[in-house]
Formats: sequence, C-alpha cells, structure tokens
Amino acid sequence: MKLNDIFDGNRANLKGLSMKKNIFLSNLIHKTYITVDEKGVRAAATPIVRIMLTTSTRPDVNFLCNKPFIYAIRYKQTTLFMGRYVKVIDTSNMPPIMDDERG
Repeated sequence: MKLNDIFDGNRANLKGLSMKKNIFLSNLIHKTYITVDEKGVRAAATPIVRIMLTTSTRPDVNFLCNKPFIYAIRYKQTTLFMGRYVKVIDTSNMPPIMDDERG
C-alpha cells in the first residue's frame, strides 16, 4: 500500500486498526513548534537542544518573515531539526526595521 492510499476509501487497507471495515484517513495534521532565543533552541516533541552564545551582550535581532522558507538546525554533520516556515506575515503596513549596525 502506498502512503497516499490511506486517504482513499477504495484503496486504504487499515485492517487491524479498527473492527470497522473500509476505514481511511480523511485528514492528517502534523504541527511542530520551535523557539529560538538566548537560552537556546527548543522544539516541540524533540529533545531540548542547547546552543549557547559566547557572550550575552549581543543585541536582540528582529527577524521578520514575509516569505515561506526552509530551515535546519545542525551540529557538525548532523541535522538535529528541520522545518518549514509557511505562515507569512503581511508587512505592507509596518514601518521598516532599521538597525544602525546592520544597515
């Protein structure tokens, strides 16, 4: 059975999951949450990954997303967490963010 078959009532074969016949999935939602701050990186449903800064005197950085993107948290050659940001924020009525050091 192919993965897409579980969403098709005619092709799904989910025997053993229920006493009812002809069951299939109508919807499947998977959500993850990730927080990145000065304390480290925390991702829901995964172990806590600590990324410590060498100094705590770094200024805060505003990161405003107006386009979807893919991100990965890596340590050496290992990908610890990978995700996709899809919620686009409408920034058309917001003032531009200016940072003297970064221009």
